[in-house]
Amino acid sequence: MLYSCGGTLRSRGPPSGTASPALAALLARFAFPAASAPRFLLAAIRPHAIPCPLLACSTSRVTFPVSHFLCSRLCDLTSCARFPSARVPVLVLPPAVFPVRPRSRCLAMPFSAPPPASGERYALSASLDNARHLSSLLRAVHFQDHATCFATASGLRVTVEDAKCIQANAFIQAAIFQEFSVQEESVMFRISLSVLLDCLTIFGTSSMPGTSTALRMCYRGYGYPLMLFLEEGGVVTVCKINTQEPEELLDFDFCSTKVVNKIILQSEGLREAFAELDMTSEVLQITMSPDKPYFRLSTFGNAGSAHLDYPRDSDLMEAFHCSQTQTNRYKISLLKPSTKALALSCKVSIRTDAQGFLSLQYMIRNEDGQICFVEYYCCPDENITEAEL
Repeated sequence: MLYSCGGTLRSRGPPSGTASPALAALLARFAFPAASAPRFLLAAIRPHAIPCPLLACSTSRVTFPVSHFLCSRLCDLTSCARFPSARVPVLVLPPAVFPVRPRSRCLAMPFSAPPPASGERYALSASLDNARHLSSLLRAVHFQDHATCFATASGLRVTVEDAKCIQANAFIQAAIFQEFSVQEESVMFRISLSVLLDCLTIFGTSSMPGTSTALRMCYRGYGYPLMLFLEEGGVVTVCKINTQEPEELLDFDFCSTKVVNKIILQSEGLREAFAELDMTSEVLQITMSPDKPYFRLSTFGNAGSAHLDYPRDSDLMEAFHCSQTQTNRYKISLLKPSTKALALSCKVSIRTDAQGFLSLQYMIRNEDGQICFVEYYCCPDENITEAEL
């Protein structure tokens, strides 16, 4: 067994002879503070009859024997939230790292979630053939460390807020998943979005052509962790992420009946606008009107004022519904996170209500042609006057 304590690599007889220099070099890259005192437990499993070593970390002071490690549920020995660095504590090692194949028989780890010990069903369970479909959407709303997940029979919504001034929602419809089951009317929990993204991309952000990372996600209920089972190339990785009490979210009350102006643009046009406008400006001014200039974006930077107009008959304009003239300003620092979703989207819907609250709804088409949505809500900036600009 190989383990590390306080960043020092030691050996207690690997299951297949002496570890190769490649393994020692790889383990040396993962050094933890002495206070965390991690224990690296090395074991071999055989998913799909392919021997593949798997390395897991645990801050427990007890070093589990290999047999106990294999027979125990892996998720009970790992926890992302225990590490000060909040990094993923499960590392998959390729078979080539070990010079000799394990001589002992190895247990198979089927790609399915173990049932709860009490026999209860999971409150939420879902599976995806390609985990990148989920991780790409979550990256589009990743401007804060934590997110609130809300699941119903219609799908999954992941919400991120900042200072009660901006809110981002990623909507993943149930039809996107190969399996999606919610046993309660709704399931809600708070989670570290940074750790979740690290887990979803544990095999890397890009895969070899023709390969993908399959995902199974399970949540037993209030107070329990979110479990992720990821498989790629016959290698299975299990992650357990602690959940938290969900916080109260800001209700923008942005229903369709309160929308005053609405414009649908091809995303290409808005991407060009953000590239051309002066981003040294504190605010972005948006004018929407049934008459000229119809739709105008303005900035007030160090080099002066800049305006970009879109006529209603522009090729980039897919829909134009404006009932009254509105001019509102929004802090660019609050709008910048939405450019992540803009880069992935093909269309964007821009809406405002009577109070000037802004809704940016991005339509995103994944690799399989399925459509998901990311929506940003932003409060108008009422503190900056024309004189201050």
